[in-house]
Amino acid sequence: MHTPSLAFESHPSARPDPATPRVLVVSYQSVQRRTLIRVAERAAAEVAAFAEPREALVWAARNRPDLVVADLELPDIPGDTFMRRCRRLPGCENSTLLALVDQGDAASARRAALAGAADVAGKPLDSNELENRIGLLLRLNRQERIIERQARWLEHGFANAVTENMAREKETLMRLARAGEYRDEFTGAHIMRIGRYSRLVAESLGQPAAWCDVIESAAPMHDIGKIGVPDALLLKNGPFSTRERELMQEHAIIGFNILKDSPSQYLQMGAEIALAHHEKFDGSGYPHKLRGKDIPLSARIVAVADVFDALVSVRPYKQAWPLERALEWLIDHSGSHFDPDCVDAFLGHVANGAIPADPASAAQPSRVAIAHVSAAIAPGSSAR
Repeated sequence: MHTPSLAFESHPSARPDPATPRVLVVSYQSVQRRTLIRVAERAAAEVAAFAEPREALVWAARNRPDLVVADLELPDIPGDTFMRRCRRLPGCENSTLLALVDQGDAASARRAALAGAADVAGKPLDSNELENRIGLLLRLNRQERIIERQARWLEHGFANAVTENMAREKETLMRLARAGEYRDEFTGAHIMRIGRYSRLVAESLGQPAAWCDVIESAAPMHDIGKIGVPDALLLKNGPFSTRERELMQEHAIIGFNILKDSPSQYLQMGAEIALAHHEKFDGSGYPHKLRGKDIPLSARIVAVADVFDALVSVRPYKQAWPLERALEWLIDHSGSHFDPDCVDAFLGHVANGAIPADPASAAQPSRVAIAHVSAAIAPGSSAR
């Protein structure tokens, strides 16, 4: 046994086998230390023994013992204080503590328990009893570490499974959204942009990251109800009659009925967006003529993104509008058609280039457009 000093009686330079448990012994009495070393070694443990608790803490920080056997009567630092400090060391949070107290000293036993000791052994020491206690505590520590590793493995596996399920769900949602737009060659890319624009606006409005993630996946389903609209009406190259407009407006109810009553948070938000994204802030929209904040925030956001993208994109019944004209239209209808907060947030992203001027080419907005937007969202402007 290597004995470099009185304080340290056994300190192998390296752990020969990672499965070999490490035992830290702290006792000022040399005879007691040697007894503890001998007993722990019989339990097939690697042992380090110290008289000075401060030196023991340094060793513990570097070596992460499985079991700490400490006399409650120590120089400089009380034994219960030593145990608390030891458990606070990185890597020692799960070290098992065994306290040595005088036989029949109930107060010291309570102090040890409050300091985190799993067990106490009475002094003077009984080698056979101590060997049983140390062997049992080492087995318990080993089982706890196995359980901890299994818990981490399960947690990691669960997290991976959740991530994979979310990815599959998002893919399914996007395919569902594309099904609603399948017959309209002009709107296939539109749904992708609506999700992105809606997320940007939601972030500017201070919504939680998880909510922003949901609206990005839910927004593309805003027109899923068009799957129930006849081709002749959906692809008509010209204005609608009154009856045709009424039939087209039914897509909001159809979309809601397709998506409602799902446990999926994406489909739940998708249902409220499908139903309400044609409502107007002043109460003149459809299908229920909701007004102001009675319209779900998700639908208020999508309304701005949807209309803007439609204005600056080619449709069977219209050419793409120039950016300046589309922005002017949004500003003019802020407070009537649209929630002013949503318009302001949207304009901010047009000004900083996050929302492109030309959806087809993803071109950046011109300096004229940026100046136009900046004036509109400046303090004291009439954008609202």
